[in-house]
Amino acid sequence: MSFKKIVNFFKCGQKKINTFDESIYRWNYSISSAIHKEVFKNSLSTTEENEQFKIEIEHEILKQNKNNYK
Repeated sequence: MSFKKIVNFFKCGQKKINTFDESIYRWNYSISSAIHKEVFKNSLSTTEENEQFKIEIEHEILKQNKNNYK
């Protein structure tokens, strides 16, 4: 599963959330699960690639949260 597919999957499941903290918690919990599954599936990737994947997802989380609270 690619980065964009993971993000789109979780965007579809997002409900309107009252607080920024609650939003961060839900995203982090869901994305963390997806990251671990993706990393374990692709065991041939390097640690550096896995870290870059996590950074990209965290960046997308913050971007989505900013957009939700404009």
